[in-house]
Amino acid sequence: MKVLAISGSARRNGNTARRTGALHAVDAMDHFFLNHDMFLAGSTYWAVGYGRLPGDVASDEETLSTARRLGENVAWFLQRREGT
Repeated sequence: MKVLAISGSARRNGNTARRTGALHAVDAMDHFFLNHDMFLAGSTYWAVGYGRLPGDVASDEETLSTARRLGENVAWFLQRREGT
């Protein structure tokens, strides 16, 4: 994974693992962003999904709902940051 740290920028990492122990890695990435003076948008649950086969996540309604909410929160933040 390549990460670009820009002070004051907005970032959100998206991942494809859930309830598998990989959340520690997601948490570490969030800490990296926060420790580099970035803003993180939150959601109603971890912004990750898990699938065994390609396309499995597309049928996971919990993951899709969380991703939609995260997208709404990112859009809200960016609108406020731009003053619109």
